[in-house]
Amino acid sequence: MGFDGDRYPDDAGGRLRCGLRLVGSLYDVPAPRFETSLKKLCDLLGLDEFLDTPVRQLSLGQRMRGDLAAAVLYEPPLLYLDEPTVGLDVLAKEAVREFIVETNRAGRTTVILTTHDIWRRQLDHYQSVGH
Repeated sequence: MGFDGDRYPDDAGGRLRCGLRLVGSLYDVPAPRFETSLKKLCDLLGLDEFLDTPVRQLSLGQRMRGDLAAAVLYEPPLLYLDEPTVGLDVLAKEAVREFIVETNRAGRTTVILTTHDIWRRQLDHYQSVGH
């Protein structure tokens, strides 16, 4: 099952917090674990400032961080990211990069990543595929 950040529920004004709760309920994340994970994700991705903002009003960088939070909220064993920093400004790219590295280092999620950005030096180990 994939996650489409443009499909947040319309109730509660389509706010990011509501969308993340929906993801938590879809994957049967217990309420205490959800709250702990949400706090951690807010800290890592800086979601606090826009968590209660309607998703349609978020910038591209904010939406990307919200999508990443939704993608890892239930601690999947495998996370596939296709160009996660495309179209983001320098600060947003750095926040996303740090998040991906931290997610991988935590050891519970394997990250498969496609990107044109050269930042793999930040990863503990990687496999390069391509020309």
